[in-house]
Amino acid sequence: MSFLCSTRSSFNPKTPFPGFSYYNTVYRSGSVEEVRSATSNEAIDARMLMRSIRTTEYKNIVKEYYGALPEMNSFNMFNVCGGLLEEIPAHILHKLFIAELKKRQSNTSKLRTYTKELRQLCLSMNISTADYDTLKDKLNIPVKI
Repeated sequence: MSFLCSTRSSFNPKTPFPGFSYYNTVYRSGSVEEVRSATSNEAIDARMLMRSIRTTEYKNIVKEYYGALPEMNSFNMFNVCGGLLEEIPAHILHKLFIAELKKRQSNTSKLRTYTKELRQLCLSMNISTADYDTLKDKLNIPVKI
């Protein structure tokens, strides 16, 4: 992974990032220069992974690896699942994480065809095209008083 910064003034060669590039607008007209190439990092931080996926997704990962979900409630679910994810070997956790992400279905490709006012609703609820058409038809019916 490389990071981009917009000008040389914000460039710090001692940055801790493994890969770093900047967009040089000062000395050259719009060029991107690589300062340091990225290095591979195989370590996975399970807690960070949990913060980047949905609740059902990390519960599915736990269920897939352990066979079932442990006894937990809504209040301790994050901590219980986080502890279990930390015990999964990194290479297996990586495969389970990628498999779970591939299960995601998105309607973002259809969003441009949706009316501006309904886009966020359709995106957050992952509404199908048929459901969107039904919703739109019902909203277009005049209100009868």
